Amino acid sequence: RSNITVVFDQVEIDLHRWSVTLVRKRRGERYPTVLYNTATLSPDVRRAQAHPSGFETIGGVVETESIRELSIGIPRSSDMHVHATQPLEHISVTDDWTDYLWYRTTVSNPCSDAGQLVLKDAGDVAYAFIDDRALGMRHGRQDSLATFTFDVPKGFKNDTVTVSILSQTMGMAHNQQHMESYARGLLGSVTLCGRDITEGKWLMMPGLSSKSKDQEAPPAIDSAHWTSYRGKSGSHFRWYAIKLDADKLLADSDARLAVDLSSMSKGQLWINQHHLGRYWLRLAPSKQDYSPCQHCEYGGWFWPDSTCRQKCGEISQRYYHLPCSYLTASSYLYVMEEIGGRPENIAIAKRVSRLPEEEEEER
Repeated sequence: RSNITVVFDQVEIDLHRWSVTLVRKRRGERYPTVLYNTATLSPDVRRAQAHPSGFETIGGVVETESIRELSIGIPRSSDMHVHATQPLEHISVTDDWTDYLWYRTTVSNPCSDAGQLVLKDAGDVAYAFIDDRALGMRHGRQDSLATFTFDVPKGFKNDTVTVSILSQTMGMAHNQQHMESYARGLLGSVTLCGRDITEGKWLMMPGLSSKSKDQEAPPAIDSAHWTSYRGKSGSHFRWYAIKLDADKLLADSDARLAVDLSSMSKGQLWINQHHLGRYWLRLAPSKQDYSPCQHCEYGGWFWPDSTCRQKCGEISQRYYHLPCSYLTASSYLYVMEEIGGRPENIAIAKRVSRLPEEEEEER
């Protein structure tokens, strides 16, 4: 919780909290030598921390007038080849080659009035649908399972309804005890309007779609299924293809580029056929009187919500690195959006330094 001083071979050594110290004592030397401490920052690093870099939008490189879109629909039951009498654990079915797993079952004589669909002990993320009607998205917190509750409207048209649930993992556990027992998906009971529907005929399918071999890679842009974007975010799960002017982006060979996704919600990002990663635009916790922003305190147990608070009330991460080596003469940015957003407001930005000597040189 605090810095300490230890004595090693009659030499006092200062150990900073949350740091690693390298000490060497060669044969024949009387006293050890402190080689390095991770808490000791060089003058250049301290100056860079005092003057953080920023981003500037590059105009005229995103062809917003030619955005194309492709809807990702709910798969057919005939495409779901995994059958069981209850929902199976997520990772055991997907073998971790995809984040997504569809669950489906049919229910006879559903509730006559409005009710709830409740998924107990589920994780990490779940999207729920009854027939083709989306009920919403729920997610857990960090590495813990949760109970997901969805409001179900009244007025079913048919005596039998189809309940479809898309489960999603958000990465694998890598630093906890009993990692071999890490499990996700629908692990507890599933109830619809108070009726337990856990036991029955369940169909499952890994991936978002059954139409491609690599079910999370962007479809070919020359496919006939792509249509022109009409300015509406549309339904859940939709691809967007955005053409970039690579010549303008590569005009500055030293530029460090990033994709500004502040207008989107949650999904994954590609440039051409290169996966740039997941994104999830969430606001950082608001400022608390007792916990200032832009303040990092690493003493005691590590806890991300309090250890280093930055950008309170703002988007926690809006910029995503775009390697220049991934750009080609005909470059497309592919965005797979899960919830909804405004792809026409996606921008490309370059990182700019704010060091005093560089600002003086610009002037």
